[in-house]
Amino acid sequence: MAYFRRYTPRSNAYYNTQSIVRDTAPQFSEQELADPTLDQRISKVLGNNDISDWEKDFLQSIFVYFAGKKRLSVGQYATLKKIEDKHSETALAKKKEFADNFTEEKRNDIRIVAGIYRETHSPYHKALVDLVLEKDGFIPSATQWERLMENKYAQGYLQNAKSIAKYNIGDTVTPSSLGKHFTWTHAIVIDNAGILPHTHAVGGKRYSVLPYGEMNTCFVEEREIKKSR
Repeated sequence: MAYFRRYTPRSNAYYNTQSIVRDTAPQFSEQELADPTLDQRISKVLGNNDISDWEKDFLQSIFVYFAGKKRLSVGQYATLKKIEDKHSETALAKKKEFADNFTEEKRNDIRIVAGIYRETHSPYHKALVDLVLEKDGFIPSATQWERLMENKYAQGYLQNAKSIAKYNIGDTVTPSSLGKHFTWTHAIVIDNAGILPHTHAVGGKRYSVLPYGEMNTCFVEEREIKKSR
């Protein structure tokens, strides 16, 4: 008895996906992949002191590959072009322009945001946070700045960190409706500046307060307290 595997026609979604892959995948001619000057192009980028260790290792690898095969694969060529574009004269000019306009205010802002990421043990942007906080004179690239600073979270952090304190040192405060979880009923404001917020939400500015009858201070958010009457 003969057995035949039943044929299941592929769905339209499959063919649509394949079409998207074909349309978005890099398209290079054989002439580009086998350009005899590729070794010179690779060597030129290798001579740039700003390339990363990964880029250096990759370029050295495809240099050897090209010497043997006299061509690059589509993926290798696509990555080479990205590295070339990243370190082109145009890109370097933009980098210099960004660095020239990197003010002390911007340096302070990015250190605030990086400090919050570290204090809150955020898993995001850890390598960049370390550079901002630990490398003297560090100036981020425009891409690094955009990634860390140009989002609603960073803007909310800065708003809370830099906003004028609603409560002054020495004011007596009591929990608001958002502070019902506090075990104390009255506290005195000990510090209202320089404390990094831990949220981007409105009212997230933090204070150090000393509850009446207690020996230890605690941190509260502005939205969690109100002036005692």
